[in-house]
Amino acid sequence: MFDRVRETTWTAIAVVLTLQVASSFFMNAVVFQGAVRSALGRLHRATGGLIEPNVIANLVPLTIVVGLGIFVIARLRPSDLGLTQSALPLALGATAGFWLVVQAAFVLLTVARGDTLNFHPAWTDPGAGYVVGGLLGQFFGNALAEEAVFRGFLFPQLLLKLRRRFSGRTAVGLAALASQVAFAVLHIPNRLLVKGFDLGFALAVDQTLLIVHGLVFLALFVGSRNLLVAVGVHALWNDLAPVIEPPGGVGEYLTIVGFTVALAALLYVLRLRFSTSSRRGAA
Repeated sequence: MFDRVRETTWTAIAVVLTLQVASSFFMNAVVFQGAVRSALGRLHRATGGLIEPNVIANLVPLTIVVGLGIFVIARLRPSDLGLTQSALPLALGATAGFWLVVQAAFVLLTVARGDTLNFHPAWTDPGAGYVVGGLLGQFFGNALAEEAVFRGFLFPQLLLKLRRRFSGRTAVGLAALASQVAFAVLHIPNRLLVKGFDLGFALAVDQTLLIVHGLVFLALFVGSRNLLVAVGVHALWNDLAPVIEPPGGVGEYLTIVGFTVALAALLYVLRLRFSTSSRRGAA
């Protein structure tokens, strides 16, 4: 697994994580506060919702953490993170398919509960520009930055290190858990400084869910070996742009999680079958 990924050093890994911590505090303590937040809000409204604050804010981790930390200091290539031009068609198809299936599931859930199907009001107020902008803000901002650091970079690098000391499955499990715990912990500045969480039970539950969500995104990345697939689905988790009002509650949550796991399994099976067919053809 990930044998073709270029391996970096422990020092480089530590530097990348330090840069991630620093950028997280900067974004949440400066960019999403006071005058800067107000300025981004004005830009958001002036562009009809198309330029979302997430895009601007995530220029920090994308430039400092990914650009400087991963590509310059760690000396990795985009392909080492699963970012290649050839990966784009599959990512677009998987993301669009996921969106369509989830929308259809929402319709079925709403009808099964005997509720009325209502067009989601966000498309008219504040408007379609805000819905599209929200999606773009996730695709090119938050989802892209987080997937690059925690799934594309941290998991494979920890795996390459740990499998020298542990058996295959143990190394995979430890690398998966460690990378996604880091993913959860580095959300704490956002939860405390922006979301208003207190140090207590709610934060603990949130951390647990973030670890679970990170593992689901990781399964999608490992199953497809395509980081852009994980970026697309992650973006839709954060901003689904539903056509109708979602059913809400546990049903909505389990629908999204369930279809993500199913997509990861499907892509994994298809990738194995394609690899087997390619080897037979070459023979």
